[in-house]
Amino acid sequence: MASKADTPITSVPDSYDYPVSFQQEESEFPSVIRIDLRGTLIQVERELLVSLPESILLVMFPYGLNLGRNPMDDDSELELDNHSTNYDHDHDNLVYSDFNPNIFQYVLDFYVHKHPLTQTNPNEDGTLQALLGGNHLNNPFLNKQAFILLREEIDYFPVPKKTRASPQREEDGIELTTVESPLDISKIKTECGKLLVQQKSIFHGLNRQITQDNLAEQQLIEMLCAAGFSKDDDWGVRVAEPARTAIVSVAMVRLRTTGQPAQMAAAQKLLLFWRKPARKCWWDGSEVKLHEGSDDTLKLWCRRTWTLELALV
Repeated sequence: MASKADTPITSVPDSYDYPVSFQQEESEFPSVIRIDLRGTLIQVERELLVSLPESILLVMFPYGLNLGRNPMDDDSELELDNHSTNYDHDHDNLVYSDFNPNIFQYVLDFYVHKHPLTQTNPNEDGTLQALLGGNHLNNPFLNKQAFILLREEIDYFPVPKKTRASPQREEDGIELTTVESPLDISKIKTECGKLLVQQKSIFHGLNRQITQDNLAEQQLIEMLCAAGFSKDDDWGVRVAEPARTAIVSVAMVRLRTTGQPAQMAAAQKLLLFWRKPARKCWWDGSEVKLHEGSDDTLKLWCRRTWTLELALV
């Protein structure tokens, strides 16, 4: 049996393994829920909302869904996304979430537009039956499509090089600053965030970890590529978090189950991550130049956290 250290991606702690709950009784919620995402108003059907991946819902609603509206808010300041024609003007039926609206819209579009429920593959349905074995009565995998959701969160820390004063110039009474001003540090953080957002390749950060003696990352990449991703895929959405030195990215693909041995093995492993998101966290550091043609470099440390989940639509 493989040790925990040999496992390329492990399950999240038990404290994360719980469904998003309704603070009110579910029957009290309207069929269409209005969500205020940092000033952007999006409408979504209740059944669709609760079927979204657990790892997304837990970030959106860490304390559960709770209807309520701040009376100081002005509807004119909200950008309305008419996702549903059943618009409810009752201001009390509003849910607040400190979550990026672009990420939510990407996940929503993937569920509703890019892969509608009518697109099914009989061969893949038969493969899922084989994966599930004989005891598959009322199994949700048989009448829904399986998708892989991969989420990356980067917390980054730039470390600028300090300028040292020469002894001669110190004797001449010329004072040199060895610590950057707060304004300079703020600009450096902003520029580093822009640089990271431009690195759109999904496996860019993980490839940096692959060495001759460290094959766990390579195995993870191979499993994800067999299941539906490609090595040259980009993130579906990649955004900088406001007021934080953090970048969040999300990508989704349909689980590939066409009967080939590698795909069957990958799919069987990923079935374990349904409603049980898995995480992998690592650090990497690199020397970066913020401006082309400049010799000035700084050390950029990134703490990357991947969350992997199997979702059903």
